[in-house]
Amino acid sequence: MSQPMHVLLIDDEPAQAWLVAEYLRGAEPGSVVLATVETLGDGLLRLEDGTFDAVLLDLCLPDSLGVETYRRLNDRHPALPVVVLTSLEDEELGEQLVQMGAQDYLVKGQIAGPMLVRTLRYAIERRRAQAEREELIGQLRLALDEVRRLEGLLPICAWCHKIRDDAGYWQRVEVFIAERTDARFSHGICPSCMKEVCPDETVAAAWVTQLDVVDAGAFCAQLRAGSDPIAAYLLGQFSTATMNMVRRLTDGQPVPKGVVESLAGELNRIIENEHVYSPERFAGIALDPALLASAAQGQPAELTARILLNRRLLQAALPGCIAAMPVAPA
Repeated sequence: MSQPMHVLLIDDEPAQAWLVAEYLRGAEPGSVVLATVETLGDGLLRLEDGTFDAVLLDLCLPDSLGVETYRRLNDRHPALPVVVLTSLEDEELGEQLVQMGAQDYLVKGQIAGPMLVRTLRYAIERRRAQAEREELIGQLRLALDEVRRLEGLLPICAWCHKIRDDAGYWQRVEVFIAERTDARFSHGICPSCMKEVCPDETVAAAWVTQLDVVDAGAFCAQLRAGSDPIAAYLLGQFSTATMNMVRRLTDGQPVPKGVVESLAGELNRIIENEHVYSPERFAGIALDPALLASAAQGQPAELTARILLNRRLLQAALPGCIAAMPVAPA
């Protein structure tokens, strides 16, 4: 280890504390920074500052004795590696404490400098590896829990096909699935729906390049600020559920996949149904003269023209945040 180990010795015998310090000093000078207290109570107070890497713990202290000494220390600082110091007749107790979670034990009178340094170093490394393993297991359990959440009956609306989540909120199917799996959705239109929405097959040209969010962090930051006319407009158009997800984010935080999917869905709904342009809303945005002329004529009645116009307007208003995403026709 390149950095010295910071170790707290809890032992009420001054002679033993002096021996431990001498062992460490002689074995690897500078490898251990040792602090000493004589009672468990004082030790617990010293450990509150979080600067120690390990503890050398004598079991027989003025304010605690035997197994209870380790238990009290472990209850307060379960992540801290502990090496127990025992007398010769307490060796069985030392093994018992290792089974309870202590990293190791040393028998007084049989301690040598190199062995003490090596024991402390291994105790710290084992505890670090154990913590990483526990974190990984926790992540795997969360992943399994997410998978299990998609098992069984899902309450789905028979009309709009939204799914009710565990908190009682209704979400679109793609948002619900995206938040719980690695699936990502593109927004297209099937042949049956295309015929129903618009029999003219030219509408497919608008659907094969729907909007996608390419810089969700910048987009969400602009929405939360709400200081420009475009952001204010979108805030008024987006659903309450989507805006609540955006407001819960903080700058610099990765944007969850489910939020990205929800934002893309909101944008594509807007370009299908709304008239995005107004002179005040786009006053500070440089538009191509031909695009400006088309937008100033009002909302196109034809679905294809409306989608194409609104998509170009939003791309001009949110450069770098959104882009047209090619999607193969169904």
